[in-house]
Parts: sequence; structure tokens; C-alpha cells
Amino acid sequence: MKEGNIKNWLPEKFSFENFDNIESYIEKLYLVFLQDFVDSENFFHQKKLVCKKHPEIHKKSATFWHLISESVSSGIEAERVPNMERCEKLPWIKPIIQNFSQLRVWKNSRSTKKGLKERFCIALEDFSYLVILEERETFCLLWTAYPVEKYRRKKLQKEYEAFIYKQGASL
Repeated sequence: MKEGNIKNWLPEKFSFENFDNIESYIEKLYLVFLQDFVDSENFFHQKKLVCKKHPEIHKKSATFWHLISESVSSGIEAERVPNMERCEKLPWIKPIIQNFSQLRVWKNSRSTKKGLKERFCIALEDFSYLVILEERETFCLLWTAYPVEKYRRKKLQKEYEAFIYKQGASL
């Protein structure tokens, strides 16, 4: 899909410039998150899409906080700090999931504290933004989403191409 076509359905970035402080901005972002993922049903691969509620961080669901923040050093979720680029692109997540068939989609495996986990990756055509979902037995979990640094895009592209090649070879 060409970048121009994406702009037909990808919402505007949710800018901080209209807010007086970060707290009011995050509150409004949380309302967007609730509207997109809590107050409405979403599906991926015919499974209900869900978000982690606990542990709550700053009285917000775990998934929301993870979507708008980044780890600065400790890797402890409660110590993550808001990242303005993640914040402003929060409204992109739902339409990207809804339009996944027009984008780059593949599965990858990553080592976690609970062992190897397989996750769906959905990226814009240029790999500049990534949404990650974890498929469970009866649902899909919205894991994270973030803008991808330029130096990582080639790595994601190679991972995608390897997945597509492997899929073709296994037919």
C-alpha cells in the first residue's frame, strides 16, 4: 500500500500543543484509549482483542501506560515515562489493526520471562510504526505499539521478508 493511501484512513496525530500540561493531555489520551479499546469491541483474526488492565499504573490500565510511555533504564513498568511520539500516535493503533490486511503482517518469536512467545507484528509499509499483538487461545492481547527508529526498520523488514519467504516455502 502506498503511503498516500494510508493517509486516507490514518487519523491525525494527537498533538500536545493544545494542552496546558502533560496531565490533561494524558487524561484526554486515556479517553481516546477507552473509546477505541475498552468501550468498543475489536477483533483480530476472529478473536476478541483485549488489553491488560492490571497492574494499573498512575490509575490507568497497564496496556495504556505501555502504549504511551518508554523505559528509560530500569525496565520497571511503573517507572516508564511518557514519550510524546508514542502519545501523539495512539489514535493510529485501532485503524492499523482494522486495516491490517493492507499492511505488513508477520509473526515473530521473542524470549520473555515466561518463555518463547509468538506475536503478530503489524507495520506500516515503510516499517515506521509497529503494532504488536499476542495471540492467546481465546483472544488476542494488544501488547504494544510504537514508532520505529530508522536504524531498526531494515531489521524489521528483513524479519518480515524472512517470514513471507518461509510461508511461501512451506506451502
